[in-house]
Amino acid sequence: MRARTVAAVLTSALAIVATAQAQTPTQEALVQKLQEGTSEERRHAAGVLGDKGDHSAVPHLIDALKDDDAVVRELAEHSLWAIWNRSGDPKIDALLQEGIHLIQSNRLDEAIATFDEVVKGAPGFPEGYNRRATAYYLAGQYEKSIADCDEAIRRNPMHFGALSGLGYNYFKLGKPERAIRYFEQALDINPNKPRIRSTLIELERALRERVRDSI
Repeated sequence: MRARTVAAVLTSALAIVATAQAQTPTQEALVQKLQEGTSEERRHAAGVLGDKGDHSAVPHLIDALKDDDAVVRELAEHSLWAIWNRSGDPKIDALLQEGIHLIQSNRLDEAIATFDEVVKGAPGFPEGYNRRATAYYLAGQYEKSIADCDEAIRRNPMHFGALSGLGYNYFKLGKPERAIRYFEQALDINPNKPRIRSTLIELERALRERVRDSI
């Protein structure tokens, strides 16, 4: 191949790469669109940040959980879970997904053992604790689930999933006041949880009736 032809091919290839890079918005640009864009722009940003964003995008996605647009809210939550499920270590991430599939297959003992490996391999990774808490909860081991929810929240205070997990655990343990407190905290971060809200309303009604009956 002639030198000119090679140079022309390289120039064309570089131009294609440059165009592709220019078309891929940076995280900063996506965050700006999420905050200030039209509904369509906010939807696009909320969705793409799940793949492109890192943990610095989390506060902005948390804010988007209260967006006026329901689609933006839904996409923001999906992206938060996508970011929270990434530890930065592909092996740990693969183990996490394996554990999730085991929960879905109701193989809870195996799921707990898998999440044990996640926690051991990445003790600073909140989602390992949160997912193990879910497995413990489904297995009826509420105290262990509470301990793992606490560990997840200690590492990620905005983790509405772990906060609601505490609510459900305390509900199962017959401690409605504590359950209400954690459900309220979860809904304060992410108000788009009708199941949690309905459970909270039922608990508050039950407490009012208990107080009324005790008078």
